[in-house]
Amino acid sequence: MITAALVFSCTGAVLVPCIAASYWRGRQTEPLLRFLDPRLTPTIDEAFVSYPVEYALRSDESNDVVFIGDSTCHDGVDPARLPGLRCYNLGSLGSIGPVGIFLTTKAYLDHHPQPRAIVLCVSPLRFEVSQSSGGGHVIRRLIANYGPEVGGVIRLHESSQYFVRRGALDLFAAGAGGSAILDGPLRGMETETYETLRDKMRDTRGFFSLPKEHGGRWELEMPAPRVFILDEWKEGLSALSALCRRTGVPLVVRFAPIWDGVCRSRDFKKLDGWADEFEAPDAIVKRPVIVAWEQEVMWDALHLNARGVDRFMPMIARDVQQALAH
Repeated sequence: MITAALVFSCTGAVLVPCIAASYWRGRQTEPLLRFLDPRLTPTIDEAFVSYPVEYALRSDESNDVVFIGDSTCHDGVDPARLPGLRCYNLGSLGSIGPVGIFLTTKAYLDHHPQPRAIVLCVSPLRFEVSQSSGGGHVIRRLIANYGPEVGGVIRLHESSQYFVRRGALDLFAAGAGGSAILDGPLRGMETETYETLRDKMRDTRGFFSLPKEHGGRWELEMPAPRVFILDEWKEGLSALSALCRRTGVPLVVRFAPIWDGVCRSRDFKKLDGWADEFEAPDAIVKRPVIVAWEQEVMWDALHLNARGVDRFMPMIARDVQQALAH
Protein backbone atom coordinates (compact mmCIF):
# COMPACT_ATOMS: atom_id res chain seq x y z
CA MET A 1 0.00 0.00 0.00
CA ILE A 2 2.87 2.35 0.79
CA THR A 3 4.43 1.59 -2.61
CA ALA A 4 1.13 2.22 -4.39
CA ALA A 5 0.66 5.48 -2.53
CA LEU A 6 4.13 6.61 -3.55
CA VAL A 7 3.42 5.74 -7.19
CA PHE A 8 0.17 7.67 -7.16
CA SER A 9 1.83 10.61 -5.45
CA CYS A 10 4.64 10.72 -7.99
CA THR A 11 2.18 10.38 -10.87
CA GLY A 12 0.05 13.18 -9.48
CA ALA A 13 3.09 15.37 -8.96
CA VAL A 14 3.85 15.00 -12.67
CA LEU A 15 0.32 15.11 -14.10
CA VAL A 16 -1.15 18.00 -12.14
CA PRO A 17 1.42 20.58 -13.33
CA CYS A 18 1.10 19.25 -16.90
CA ILE A 19 -2.70 19.53 -16.81
CA ALA A 20 -2.48 23.00 -15.27
CA ALA A 21 0.00 24.16 -17.90
CA SER A 22 -2.12 22.72 -20.70
CA TYR A 23 -5.27 24.34 -19.35
CA TRP A 24 -3.54 27.71 -18.99
CA ARG A 25 -2.15 27.49 -22.52
CA GLY A 26 -5.53 26.50 -23.96
CA ARG A 27 -7.38 29.24 -22.11
CA GLN A 28 -4.87 31.94 -23.07
CA THR A 29 -4.88 31.06 -26.76
CA GLU A 30 -7.15 33.24 -28.90
CA PRO A 31 -10.49 31.55 -29.70
CA LEU A 32 -9.77 31.55 -33.43
CA LEU A 33 -6.45 29.75 -32.97
CA ARG A 34 -8.10 27.29 -30.59
CA PHE A 35 -10.82 26.66 -33.16
CA LEU A 36 -8.38 25.97 -35.99
CA ASP A 37 -5.99 23.05 -36.29
CA PRO A 38 -2.37 23.82 -35.43
CA ARG A 39 0.25 23.67 -38.20
CA LEU A 40 -2.46 23.46 -40.88
CA THR A 41 -4.09 25.92 -43.20
CA PRO A 42 -7.82 26.23 -42.39
CA THR A 43 -10.48 24.59 -44.51
CA ILE A 44 -13.04 26.73 -46.32
CA ASP A 45 -15.72 25.43 -43.94
CA GLU A 46 -13.66 26.43 -40.89
CA ALA A 47 -13.24 29.88 -42.40
CA PHE A 48 -16.95 30.34 -43.10
CA VAL A 49 -17.87 29.21 -39.56
CA SER A 50 -15.32 31.44 -37.84
CA TYR A 51 -15.76 34.68 -39.85
CA PRO A 52 -19.23 35.58 -38.48
CA VAL A 53 -18.42 34.93 -34.82
CA GLU A 54 -15.04 36.67 -35.15
CA TYR A 55 -16.80 39.73 -36.57
CA ALA A 56 -19.38 39.56 -33.78
CA LEU A 57 -16.67 39.51 -31.11
CA ARG A 58 -13.97 41.75 -32.59
CA SER A 59 -15.95 44.51 -34.32
CA ASP A 60 -17.97 47.24 -32.67
CA GLU A 61 -19.40 49.01 -35.71
CA SER A 62 -23.06 49.96 -35.93
CA ASN A 63 -25.52 48.23 -38.28
CA ASP A 64 -29.18 48.93 -38.89
CA VAL A 65 -29.99 45.30 -39.72
CA VAL A 66 -28.16 42.05 -38.99
CA PHE A 67 -28.87 38.81 -40.85
CA ILE A 68 -28.28 35.46 -39.16
CA GLY A 69 -28.84 31.89 -40.30
CA ASP A 70 -27.41 29.00 -42.26
CA SER A 71 -25.68 28.82 -45.64
CA THR A 72 -28.85 29.91 -47.46
CA CYS A 73 -28.44 33.22 -45.63
CA HIS A 74 -24.67 33.32 -46.07
CA ASP A 75 -24.97 32.76 -49.84
CA GLY A 76 -28.37 34.34 -50.51
CA VAL A 77 -28.62 37.67 -48.67
CA ASP A 78 -26.56 40.56 -50.05
CA PRO A 79 -26.55 43.50 -47.60
CA ALA A 80 -25.27 45.86 -50.29
CA ARG A 81 -28.68 45.69 -52.00
CA LEU A 82 -30.48 47.45 -49.17
CA PRO A 83 -29.84 51.10 -50.05
CA GLY A 84 -29.91 53.59 -47.20
CA LEU A 85 -29.28 50.89 -44.59
CA ARG A 86 -26.04 49.62 -43.12
CA CYS A 87 -26.36 45.86 -42.78
CA TYR A 88 -24.19 42.82 -42.09
CA ASN A 89 -24.67 39.14 -42.93
CA LEU A 90 -23.68 36.84 -40.06
CA GLY A 91 -24.95 33.74 -41.86
CA SER A 92 -22.83 30.64 -41.30
CA LEU A 93 -23.03 26.95 -42.14
CA GLY A 94 -26.06 24.93 -41.08
CA SER A 95 -23.80 22.65 -39.03
CA ILE A 96 -23.55 25.29 -36.28
CA GLY A 97 -27.19 24.56 -35.42
CA PRO A 98 -29.48 26.66 -33.24
CA VAL A 99 -26.91 26.98 -30.46
CA GLY A 100 -24.33 28.37 -32.89
CA ILE A 101 -26.85 30.87 -34.25
CA PHE A 102 -27.72 31.95 -30.70
CA LEU A 103 -24.02 32.22 -29.74
CA THR A 104 -23.22 34.39 -32.76
CA THR A 105 -26.22 36.65 -32.18
CA LYS A 106 -25.43 37.05 -28.47
CA ALA A 107 -21.80 37.84 -29.27
CA TYR A 108 -22.92 40.51 -31.72
CA LEU A 109 -25.41 42.12 -29.33
CA ASP A 110 -22.80 42.14 -26.55
CA HIS A 111 -20.22 44.03 -28.63
CA HIS A 112 -22.18 46.30 -30.97
CA PRO A 113 -24.73 49.07 -30.79
CA GLN A 114 -28.26 47.70 -30.88
CA PRO A 115 -29.49 47.09 -34.45
CA ARG A 116 -32.96 48.11 -35.54
CA ALA A 117 -33.86 44.55 -36.58
CA ILE A 118 -32.45 41.03 -36.76
CA VAL A 119 -33.47 38.79 -39.67
CA LEU A 120 -33.14 35.02 -39.39
CA CYS A 121 -32.91 33.38 -42.81
CA VAL A 122 -32.72 29.58 -42.96
CA SER A 123 -33.68 26.77 -45.28
CA PRO A 124 -37.18 25.39 -44.65
CA LEU A 125 -35.51 22.00 -44.30
CA ARG A 126 -33.05 23.16 -41.65
CA PHE A 127 -35.21 22.21 -38.67
CA GLU A 128 -35.04 18.49 -39.52
CA VAL A 129 -31.23 18.43 -39.24
CA SER A 130 -29.70 17.95 -35.81
CA GLN A 131 -26.57 19.83 -34.88
CA SER A 132 -25.13 16.42 -33.95
CA SER A 133 -25.35 15.25 -37.58
CA GLY A 134 -22.01 14.36 -39.09
CA GLY A 135 -20.67 13.72 -35.61
CA GLY A 136 -21.44 17.23 -34.38
CA HIS A 137 -17.75 18.18 -34.36
CA VAL A 138 -18.37 21.69 -35.78
CA ILE A 139 -20.77 22.81 -33.07
CA ARG A 140 -18.70 21.15 -30.33
CA ARG A 141 -15.60 23.04 -31.42
CA LEU A 142 -17.52 26.28 -31.85
CA ILE A 143 -19.08 26.09 -28.39
CA ALA A 144 -15.89 24.92 -26.67
CA ASN A 145 -13.74 27.67 -28.16
CA TYR A 146 -16.11 30.63 -28.51
CA GLY A 147 -18.72 29.82 -25.85
CA PRO A 148 -16.58 31.06 -22.94
CA GLU A 149 -16.20 34.42 -24.72
CA VAL A 150 -19.97 35.01 -24.70
CA GLY A 151 -21.74 35.46 -21.38
CA GLY A 152 -24.63 33.17 -20.61
CA VAL A 153 -23.94 30.63 -23.35
CA ILE A 154 -21.79 28.04 -21.59
CA ARG A 155 -20.39 27.41 -18.11
CA LEU A 156 -16.61 27.54 -18.01
CA HIS A 157 -16.19 24.05 -16.58
CA GLU A 158 -17.92 22.63 -19.66
CA SER A 159 -14.93 23.74 -21.72
CA SER A 160 -12.23 22.79 -19.19
CA GLN A 161 -11.45 19.40 -20.66
CA TYR A 162 -11.30 20.88 -24.15
CA PHE A 163 -8.92 23.61 -22.95
CA VAL A 164 -6.64 20.97 -21.45
CA ARG A 165 -6.58 18.90 -24.64
CA ARG A 166 -6.23 21.94 -26.90
CA GLY A 167 -3.53 23.46 -24.70
CA ALA A 168 -1.54 20.25 -24.75
CA LEU A 169 -1.83 20.17 -28.53
CA ASP A 170 -0.74 23.81 -28.72
CA LEU A 171 2.29 23.12 -26.54
CA PHE A 172 3.24 20.21 -28.75
CA ALA A 173 2.60 22.20 -31.93
CA ALA A 174 4.65 25.12 -30.64
CA GLY A 175 7.58 22.80 -30.15
CA ALA A 176 7.00 21.28 -33.57
CA GLY A 177 6.50 24.45 -35.55
CA GLY A 178 3.64 26.73 -34.53
CA SER A 179 -0.10 27.29 -34.84
CA ALA A 180 -2.60 27.43 -37.70
CA ILE A 181 -1.32 28.90 -40.96
CA LEU A 182 -3.52 31.86 -41.87
CA ASP A 183 -1.52 33.08 -44.88
CA GLY A 184 -1.44 29.78 -46.80
CA PRO A 185 -3.96 28.55 -49.42
CA LEU A 186 -7.31 27.60 -47.90
CA ARG A 187 -8.09 23.92 -48.14
CA GLY A 188 -11.03 23.79 -50.52
CA MET A 189 -10.38 27.24 -52.02
CA GLU A 190 -6.72 27.38 -52.88
CA THR A 191 -7.01 30.76 -54.63
CA GLU A 192 -7.57 32.43 -51.24
CA THR A 193 -5.94 32.47 -47.84
CA TYR A 194 -7.86 32.75 -44.59
CA GLU A 195 -6.86 36.41 -44.37
CA THR A 196 -7.58 37.43 -47.98
CA LEU A 197 -11.01 35.80 -47.95
CA ARG A 198 -11.77 37.36 -44.56
CA ASP A 199 -11.04 40.80 -45.99
CA LYS A 200 -13.26 40.11 -49.01
CA MET A 201 -16.07 38.91 -46.76
CA ARG A 202 -15.80 42.12 -44.75
CA ASP A 203 -16.04 44.12 -48.00
CA THR A 204 -19.23 42.25 -49.00
CA ARG A 205 -20.63 42.62 -45.46
CA GLY A 206 -20.55 38.84 -44.90
CA PHE A 207 -22.19 37.80 -48.19
CA PHE A 208 -20.62 35.07 -50.32
CA SER A 209 -21.70 34.75 -53.95
CA LEU A 210 -21.66 31.13 -55.05
CA PRO A 211 -19.58 30.50 -58.20
CA LYS A 212 -21.08 29.45 -61.52
CA GLU A 213 -24.75 28.98 -62.28
CA HIS A 214 -25.36 25.55 -60.78
CA GLY A 215 -23.65 23.19 -58.40
CA GLY A 216 -24.24 21.16 -55.26
CA ARG A 217 -26.98 18.56 -54.93
CA TRP A 218 -30.46 18.43 -56.41
CA GLU A 219 -31.77 15.59 -54.27
CA LEU A 220 -32.81 15.59 -50.62
CA GLU A 221 -32.49 12.93 -47.98
CA MET A 222 -35.09 10.25 -48.64
CA PRO A 223 -37.06 8.91 -47.00
CA ALA A 224 -37.73 12.06 -45.07
CA PRO A 225 -36.59 12.10 -41.42
CA ARG A 226 -39.24 10.93 -38.99
CA VAL A 227 -39.28 14.28 -37.16
CA PHE A 228 -39.49 17.37 -39.38
CA ILE A 229 -39.06 20.01 -36.65
CA LEU A 230 -36.64 18.89 -33.96
CA ASP A 231 -37.05 20.01 -30.36
CA GLU A 232 -33.53 21.46 -30.36
CA TRP A 233 -34.60 23.93 -33.04
CA LYS A 234 -37.83 24.83 -31.25
CA GLU A 235 -35.93 25.44 -28.02
CA GLY A 236 -33.04 27.23 -29.73
CA LEU A 237 -35.24 29.65 -31.61
CA SER A 238 -37.34 30.30 -28.52
CA ALA A 239 -34.12 31.28 -26.74
CA LEU A 240 -33.17 33.48 -29.70
CA SER A 241 -36.56 35.20 -29.64
CA ALA A 242 -36.25 35.78 -25.88
CA LEU A 243 -32.77 37.27 -26.38
CA CYS A 244 -34.06 39.69 -29.01
CA ARG A 245 -37.00 40.60 -26.78
CA ARG A 246 -34.72 41.37 -23.83
CA THR A 247 -32.60 43.65 -25.95
CA GLY A 248 -35.59 45.32 -27.61
CA VAL A 249 -34.71 44.21 -31.15
CA PRO A 250 -37.51 42.87 -33.41
CA LEU A 251 -36.85 39.45 -34.93
CA VAL A 252 -37.96 38.56 -38.45
CA VAL A 253 -37.89 34.98 -39.79
CA ARG A 254 -37.72 34.43 -43.55
CA PHE A 255 -37.36 30.94 -45.00
CA ALA A 256 -35.11 30.85 -48.05
CA PRO A 257 -36.50 29.69 -51.41
CA ILE A 258 -36.14 26.07 -52.50
CA TRP A 259 -36.16 24.40 -55.91
CA ASP A 260 -39.70 23.61 -56.99
CA GLY A 261 -38.57 20.08 -57.83
CA VAL A 262 -38.42 19.25 -54.12
CA CYS A 263 -41.34 21.31 -52.84
CA ARG A 264 -43.45 18.17 -52.30
CA SER A 265 -40.75 16.17 -50.58
CA ARG A 266 -41.89 17.14 -47.07
CA ASP A 267 -45.06 18.08 -45.20
CA PHE A 268 -44.19 21.77 -45.13
CA LYS A 269 -47.54 22.64 -43.55
CA LYS A 270 -45.88 21.78 -40.25
CA LEU A 271 -43.84 24.95 -40.61
CA ASP A 272 -47.03 26.99 -40.65
CA GLY A 273 -48.03 25.38 -37.37
CA TRP A 274 -44.62 26.13 -35.86
CA ALA A 275 -44.85 29.73 -37.10
CA ASP A 276 -48.26 30.20 -35.47
CA GLU A 277 -46.84 29.07 -32.13
CA PHE A 278 -43.59 31.02 -32.47
CA GLU A 279 -44.92 34.39 -33.55
CA ALA A 280 -45.26 37.31 -31.15
CA PRO A 281 -45.59 41.07 -31.61
CA ASP A 282 -41.78 41.35 -31.76
CA ALA A 283 -41.10 38.06 -33.62
CA ILE A 284 -42.63 37.73 -37.08
CA VAL A 285 -42.48 34.79 -39.51
CA LYS A 286 -42.88 35.91 -43.10
CA ARG A 287 -45.40 34.06 -45.25
CA PRO A 288 -45.68 32.04 -47.34
CA VAL A 289 -43.21 29.87 -45.50
CA ILE A 290 -42.45 27.92 -48.68
CA VAL A 291 -41.22 29.83 -51.71
CA ALA A 292 -40.47 27.37 -54.53
CA TRP A 293 -38.62 28.56 -57.63
CA GLU A 294 -37.56 27.07 -60.93
CA GLN A 295 -34.14 25.54 -61.48
CA GLU A 296 -32.87 28.51 -63.52
CA VAL A 297 -32.51 30.66 -60.39
CA MET A 298 -31.22 27.92 -58.08
CA TRP A 299 -27.59 26.90 -57.56
CA ASP A 300 -28.80 23.60 -56.16
CA ALA A 301 -31.97 22.36 -54.45
CA LEU A 302 -31.56 24.76 -51.52
CA HIS A 303 -29.23 27.58 -52.56
CA LEU A 304 -29.70 30.51 -54.93
CA ASN A 305 -27.46 31.37 -57.83
CA ALA A 306 -26.76 34.99 -58.83
CA ARG A 307 -30.12 35.34 -60.62
CA GLY A 308 -31.84 33.86 -57.61
CA VAL A 309 -30.22 36.43 -55.30
CA ASP A 310 -31.41 39.17 -57.69
CA ARG A 311 -34.94 37.84 -57.28
CA PHE A 312 -34.74 37.22 -53.54
CA MET A 313 -33.37 40.55 -52.39
CA PRO A 314 -36.52 42.62 -53.16
CA MET A 315 -38.40 40.21 -50.86
CA ILE A 316 -35.79 40.73 -48.17
CA ALA A 317 -35.98 44.50 -48.66
CA ARG A 318 -39.76 44.43 -48.13
CA ASP A 319 -39.37 42.28 -45.02
CA VAL A 320 -36.85 44.72 -43.59
CA GLN A 321 -38.82 47.83 -44.40
CA GLN A 322 -41.97 46.37 -42.81
CA ALA A 323 -40.02 45.45 -39.67
CA LEU A 324 -38.51 48.92 -39.40
CA ALA A 325 -41.88 50.59 -39.95
CA HIS A 326 -43.38 49.10 -36.77
